[in-house]
Amino acid sequence: HFNLFQGFAVEPEEGDCSLYLEHIRNNICSADDELYEYVIHWMADAVQNPSSRPGVALAIRGQQGVGKGVFVNTFAKLFGPHFIHVTQSSHLVGNFNGHLKDKLLVFADEAFWAGNKQAEGVLKGLVTEDTLSIEMKGVDVGQFPNFIRLILASNNDWVVPASSEQRRFVVVDASSARMQDSSYFGAIINQMKNGGAEALMHHLLSVDLESVNLRKIPQTDALADQKLRSLDSVATWLFGCLYNGGIEEAETSATTYLRDWPEKYETSQMYNAYIGYCRRIGQNHPVRDTVFGKSIAKYLPSMSKRREGGNNRRHVYLLPSLDQARKDFISVTNIPNTEWAVDCDDLLQ
Repeated sequence: HFNLFQGFAVEPEEGDCSLYLEHIRNNICSADDELYEYVIHWMADAVQNPSSRPGVALAIRGQQGVGKGVFVNTFAKLFGPHFIHVTQSSHLVGNFNGHLKDKLLVFADEAFWAGNKQAEGVLKGLVTEDTLSIEMKGVDVGQFPNFIRLILASNNDWVVPASSEQRRFVVVDASSARMQDSSYFGAIINQMKNGGAEALMHHLLSVDLESVNLRKIPQTDALADQKLRSLDSVATWLFGCLYNGGIEEAETSATTYLRDWPEKYETSQMYNAYIGYCRRIGQNHPVRDTVFGKSIAKYLPSMSKRREGGNNRRHVYLLPSLDQARKDFISVTNIPNTEWAVDCDDLLQ
């Protein structure tokens, strides 16, 4: 099926594409050199090795007018008919997807909502699976090799479903420094029209990928934020407790107060605290108490549970220290670069 490939649309030639590369470095990657290097390697791999993919998509968050489109559409010129720009979710993860069968680069522009559980599996498959099920109207579903590299862009906070073990998305926060700066972007477009596209192709083909592992993705703050947004309700509640240094208890839908981080806590009381939180934020599907207990044990492996003596024989959680609980949580959820609102040392003063 690789005979669907008609070749690239641009021939490599030495020249100048420096304005475009500066835009990627300073605006798309917000002057993060490590991230810039990764993005350039990802782009170079797409033209050097079009028939083998790394199984990693780029996801760019940023306001309208920061240059996301200039970044992608300029790169897209290299791919000619093997590029497609989609703006509707159905064109990305819907049933009739014949338009994807010969594509090497797909730009999903505000075309995916990360909370869409049904579409999540299709999206992840698009990024990592070796074959695509292609369905065209009036034609039986056929299996095609999947050569797609995916770039998603959005001005929503939550762009991609990023679970703790995720290795599929590199999430980038684009800078607003050049937002709506038409003369800046005009100069880039002008350079690319006058030999810049050929120079970009030449540059990307000359990048040395020998020791590059694209599956080792940069742990950006933007990725950490996507992981937080993708947590289940128990983990989200627990993160709030750990972040603020105490158990969050919702007495009513309007008020909450924090107990200092306890050494032990009654199991039913902790579940009620979680239920109160769900009520307060309008979470209509809290988990049952048995599921809650398993979830808490998963996120805090250093915690134990016991039955107290005496008349009431109540069940209690024996909690690790706040510092240890935070370490447990980060280790399990794999969320990088976490900063806590309350420092453990501050609590001791």
